Amino acid sequence: MWGGWGSNPRPADHEKYGPVHRAHYLHGYQPASRFWHFQLIEGGWLLALSVLLAAATVWLIRHRAT
Repeated sequence: MWGGWGSNPRPADHEKYGPVHRAHYLHGYQPASRFWHFQLIEGGWLLALSVLLAAATVWLIRHRAT
């Protein structure tokens, strides 16, 4: 029905599926110039989360050892 990765559904599919299931199709696009900005944001919070989890792991191991 969808036609593969990265392709848009055919208009006929929207016309058949949308009204029956009350589906709404919203498309949001970001300009290519913001790509690295978003990569840094996501990389930053993932790095912070991994540091937090590593610190919690070390603390738990040391806490249980005593």
